[in-house]
Amino acid sequence: MYATAPKPKDSLAVVRLDEKTFCDFARRHGTSDEIGRIATFFDDAEKKSGNLHCPPRLYGLSGCGRLAVIVCLTVHDNVGDDHQACRLDSVITDKTLRKRGLASLLIAQAFLDALADEELSISTLHSHAVHPGTVRMLKQLLFSNPPLKGAPLVTVYLTPDVRPKFISTCERIIQDRTNTLKLNCAFCLQDNKRKARYWCVP
Repeated sequence: MYATAPKPKDSLAVVRLDEKTFCDFARRHGTSDEIGRIATFFDDAEKKSGNLHCPPRLYGLSGCGRLAVIVCLTVHDNVGDDHQACRLDSVITDKTLRKRGLASLLIAQAFLDALADEELSISTLHSHAVHPGTVRMLKQLLFSNPPLKGAPLVTVYLTPDVRPKFISTCERIIQDRTNTLKLNCAFCLQDNKRKARYWCVP
């Protein structure tokens, strides 16, 4: 399903990334006007690796072979059962391409990919959602609101009734965003500057 790296002339591709590619992109684009520097798993991997079930799952969304946004998921063993919790560790979008729906598409695809992995049995999704844009995005994916006090932890418990709703919501977001981005790709290929809203790095 996934390429191992961005390929030239791919108008839209979700790719699995290696650590170096992920970290290089994070160093270039990992700051935000709202919260400053965006931390990732690799900033302090030793402290974050407790109960880690598998290596971090690294994803990228590329346009025309160039990365536009990256996502890191970590999967940790639950205490007391045989299931796992999946954490959205970080999401970073190219500074020039924010507010185009790219991050929500990649996050939804990354979560679906983790849930489809037959070697995993994920019962909970969570994230420390500090950035207001991330809070809004995760709310669309049925995550809880962050508490008024304490750590800004947002969660989805994948109970039998919630799990199919979560999956269908992710699929809808992926389809909607993909249709919009591919339409803009078509306008771009036609050199239609009036209609195209560029979402890849020129």
